[in-house]
Amino acid sequence: MRTMRAVQLQMTILTHHIMKKPLLGMKLRKDSESALGLGIRSAMTISSTQALSYVSALDNALELTTVEDHVKNFRPQCIVLTGGPMTRPALLDITHAFTKNSGLCICCEVFVGPRKLCVKEMNSGMAKKQAWLIKNKIKAFYAAVAADCFRDGVRSLLQASGLGRMKPNTLVIGYKKNWSMVSGFGPLITAGIFSATLSSALASLVSAPKVFQALCKDNFYKALQFFAKGYGKNNEPLRGYILTFLIAMAFILIAELNTIAPIISNFFLASYALINFSCFHASYAKSPGWRPAYGIYNMWVSLFGAVLCCAVMFVINWWAAVITYVIEFFLYVYVTCKKSHS
Repeated sequence: MRTMRAVQLQMTILTHHIMKKPLLGMKLRKDSESALGLGIRSAMTISSTQALSYVSALDNALELTTVEDHVKNFRPQCIVLTGGPMTRPALLDITHAFTKNSGLCICCEVFVGPRKLCVKEMNSGMAKKQAWLIKNKIKAFYAAVAADCFRDGVRSLLQASGLGRMKPNTLVIGYKKNWSMVSGFGPLITAGIFSATLSSALASLVSAPKVFQALCKDNFYKALQFFAKGYGKNNEPLRGYILTFLIAMAFILIAELNTIAPIISNFFLASYALINFSCFHASYAKSPGWRPAYGIYNMWVSLFGAVLCCAVMFVINWWAAVITYVIEFFLYVYVTCKKSHS
């Protein structure tokens, strides 16, 4: 009897399990059908939105053809010969400085050489370069053309680019990357660049530590007393040389000129502003030790130069200017407080 009951119980469980499977299958099928329907509806919504955007853009472009030229509706519409847009970001920045994201901007590239090879190379990179513009939030289009020579390619772009009233009216060209191509003797360009760079670097490397050593010797800042010590007959600031070298290497390792330049430029401008203001202050206070021998010197020109330097600092990079002013302010407060207590 127990065996029969066990068999009946197992049969009941098995029957229940078999009957349950179709219901589960039906439920899964319904869920998948619902998901498929939702996906189709979403795709249809996106497609219809894109279609409406296209029709709206086309209608607006056609309406623009009836608008007459006037100074109030003029927009700079630029063809920018960047090549690949990611290779000339500075040129794009300059262009957007006067288009203000409200004018047409087309980044153009000319592929010079045999048509078959050029077209293949051109088509392979177009989507990637347009995606780079979108990723970096640059309101611009990418266009490319294959031509037998660069001049013909640019002419083709100027004639064929744009649509209706949205045709380029400005051509933006950057400096040549390879100046040796336009030089009578190419190596002279390289030699000149090295000479100018090395002379500037050596001047900064030698003069900056000596000025810093003199500041440390004045004992205004106790923490910097370590760098006041000199070595050798000429009292060379070896510790200052090492510090200057480390700072220079830190900036070089950033390896991004567009990041380094605003910071360095701001500190240079701050120095020029302080020099100009010092000249003005010495003249205004009629300091007996200040006797400029320059014939047409005027203290108000010095003040104007100081104000101009301060303004340009904010134009170049506002946050770097703020940091510079904060550092200068704290140094001034520190020296003033120390002087009053001594």
